[in-house]
Amino acid sequence: MRKLAWGLAGWALVACAHADAARAPVVAPGGGGGAGGGGAATEHLADFFGRTKGITRLVPAFEVWESIHSGTNRYFVVDVRPVDDYAKGHVPGALSLPIDVLFRPESLAKLPERGKPILLVCNSGHTESMALGGLAALGY
Repeated sequence: MRKLAWGLAGWALVACAHADAARAPVVAPGGGGGAGGGGAATEHLADFFGRTKGITRLVPAFEVWESIHSGTNRYFVVDVRPVDDYAKGHVPGALSLPIDVLFRPESLAKLPERGKPILLVCNSGHTESMALGGLAALGY
């Protein structure tokens, strides 16, 4: 229980209330037009921040544990900490995708389609914030 509370500050929900929106195709790096040039990433970010007003939902540990123990698994848990930290303890069933590999095509292929909430876990909230911004830019 101590390990779960330790990482609580770094939990954020990526896709929560907007599961009905279709996931748009991803633009390859360099294909979205530069700064202010529009493109899919710009549209995804504008849509994400328009819907969320820049506020992510922190999920209480008891809610995650309840979901795990009841078998409902409401969240797809992604631990974005380094592999060594994950090995020391993690949320049961969490997928380890450290931030340095999260955005590789083979890692993104492991994420669920839009509609299943993704819960990001890290130590402090900093790494999950970077992951959240990147995933939002990709349309998650």
